[in-house]
Amino acid sequence: MLEGLIGSHAIDLIGEETRAGEVTIAQRLADTHGCEYVNIDAGNQERRTLGIPADYLQPDARYPPGQVARWQARREQFMYEKLRQRRGRTRNALVICGWSHLERLAVLLGEEGPDLRLCDVRRTKWFVNRWRS
Repeated sequence: MLEGLIGSHAIDLIGEETRAGEVTIAQRLADTHGCEYVNIDAGNQERRTLGIPADYLQPDARYPPGQVARWQARREQFMYEKLRQRRGRTRNALVICGWSHLERLAVLLGEEGPDLRLCDVRRTKWFVNRWRS
């Protein structure tokens, strides 16, 4: 799927929400296709700077839902800013993020121009949800 998106949309920047230090399929594809790659997630230090507790998404964390939403919005703003900083002369970007960030990040990116296309893998025929909470 990623190969197809990169080729059919002339992608020259891939931004991905992933753990620091992990080499991902998207990063390998960026190298193969000569795309710029950036991990857009806020790491532990950035989260501390943003005032986001490390455990805020843990199942046993007892933070009010409104506060969790505000922390999520901070992370999404961070992701957006990181993409803007790296965008430079690129024309087409592929952004890979978790479902909880999809809509808000799409709104932020949509302000950049009208050609935003969302691809939610949960709506593909091949998707099987194996995530456990």
